Amino acid sequence: MKLFNLVDEIYIIEGYPFLYLKEYDTLILGDLHLGQENYIIQSQRPTVSNAVKILRHALERCVDHFNINTIVLNGDIKHVTRGVQIQEKLELNYVLNNPIISSKKIILVKGNHDPMISLILPKMNNLNLRYSFELKDILITHGDRIIKNPESYKYIVLSHEHPSYVLRGSLGERVKLKSFAHCFDGATNFILLPAAGDLTGGTSFPPRTIGEFLSPTLKNLSDPLTISMYPFDETIGTLVIPPISVSK
Repeated sequence: MKLFNLVDEIYIIEGYPFLYLKEYDTLILGDLHLGQENYIIQSQRPTVSNAVKILRHALERCVDHFNINTIVLNGDIKHVTRGVQIQEKLELNYVLNNPIISSKKIILVKGNHDPMISLILPKMNNLNLRYSFELKDILITHGDRIIKNPESYKYIVLSHEHPSYVLRGSLGERVKLKSFAHCFDGATNFILLPAAGDLTGGTSFPPRTIGEFLSPTLKNLSDPLTISMYPFDETIGTLVIPPISVSK
């Protein structure tokens, strides 16, 4: 398995929607949207989807290969915003309750889809539910809430935006890939995670203006804002798109 060095000791695990904080042996992913497939097809038969099985297998491989100690699920862990579904509980237990993952410290960061996630949490002593998680000068939070004094952090890791990038060919062909995004306002590095959920749609990035961000904190950033995109897939790995400057 290969690593792509994003900045300092922060890496993309090639081919996966996972961010690796090497200094802290920590892996981060966001926007799993567990239960989404059953919600879309309105199935009354709870069963773990193939997409979630693939996601757990990928997570197990990366956690084991890089000797991860802490796993952070950065918001929108479940799909429905009101109430809970049996499917969400089934898939959350499937992801977390296995020997490789359950032996690690697990941080669940609440997103806007997770107000009632406490009702479906598995009983695990090493599981922590919160709105944010800090590691020295790094803040990890979903992105749907205002961050107070973002300039006090060197790095802020967000989900919520579902960034993707459209590659265009000379014959008009278009390929849309999930993407990491790195935004810098002159003080703080904002790292945006792609959606880990396989059915979760991607928002075409970069935005034309700062006001097009979903996150209220990003909407309030000063301009110009420099945005670099890193689209990826399992075959090509990580691509580097030249940075652009975005204003309000």
